[in-house]
Amino acid sequence: AEIIWEESQRLNKLVEELLTLSRIENSMSKIHLNKQNVCDILKDNVQKAGGFALKENKQITLHCETEEMFAMIDEELMTQVLLNVISNCLKYAESKVDIISRSSGDKVIITISDDGTGIPDVDLPHIFGRFYKGKNGNFGLGLAIAQAAVHYMKGSIMAYNGKKGAVFKIELRVNN
Repeated sequence: AEIIWEESQRLNKLVEELLTLSRIENSMSKIHLNKQNVCDILKDNVQKAGGFALKENKQITLHCETEEMFAMIDEELMTQVLLNVISNCLKYAESKVDIISRSSGDKVIITISDDGTGIPDVDLPHIFGRFYKGKNGNFGLGLAIAQAAVHYMKGSIMAYNGKKGAVFKIELRVNN
């Protein structure tokens, strides 16, 4: 019974992620872009991911250039983006995930990096692909959802390897 319960939970999560991705891509969601404080949203999501980090015996650090950094986002979508990327980084980190937020002209730039082995070169071009799973991946939907959501908010997201580990760079618009 426990195995059936766990499998039904896994399948339920898969269906939810597929529906979310479909709604975003088909503009069926009621998405409202509002000027939101990115630093506040980052703090909330670091706190949400904190339990998983603690369980994995890893640390998340957050540095906001300033306490008031505004961008045009949908808070629910942005939460999903951040949790997907942060949890991905936590999964592959050796001990820590660093999040840095700064302003640059008409953009807010968020970098989320881990101290793991990085993304294999063969996986890098496909990392945001629907159902593409790297080593130890789940469904291959989390990063596809993150990319679709960021693009819907008229921003951009990219992944590359840093000196040590993977780096995700998210750029959000300050104004409409």
